[in-house]
Amino acid sequence: MAEDREQEHLAWLESLARSVDEKYAKKSQELQELQQEVDRLRGERKALEQAVQAAHSELGLAEPKRVEAEWHTRFQGLSHGDAAEIAMREAGGRMRVVDMLEALRSGGKQLPDNAYQAVINTLNRDPRFRKVTPGEYVLANSEKVE
Repeated sequence: MAEDREQEHLAWLESLARSVDEKYAKKSQELQELQQEVDRLRGERKALEQAVQAAHSELGLAEPKRVEAEWHTRFQGLSHGDAAEIAMREAGGRMRVVDMLEALRSGGKQLPDNAYQAVINTLNRDPRFRKVTPGEYVLANSEKVE
């Protein structure tokens, strides 16, 4: 009876391992497809930037200022609260935490592994922000709360 139980347990573990392997393979494929999409979009972006530059040259317009480097590092050196306030103002004064994380990361803010909880802790403790729904905050001095 103990051997039967061990065999059942072993079969269950093998089944679980196959399931995990299948999920890992599927997620790896999804990641690869997403990376290819990112590469494709970067190529499109570069082509568009070149087209804009060509149009500026053709029309005799001054080259636009390149702020990309500043944009991708604009939150570096700021506290979570200061960076969150800037991002929230740019978003109209109201943001979901997941959108806030994306904005902070795209602005070059280094976030810890527990970034979601760290940002929530910052927003909850900082008087500049007010929780309106789970996972959504507004600037405390904002008049409109929907």
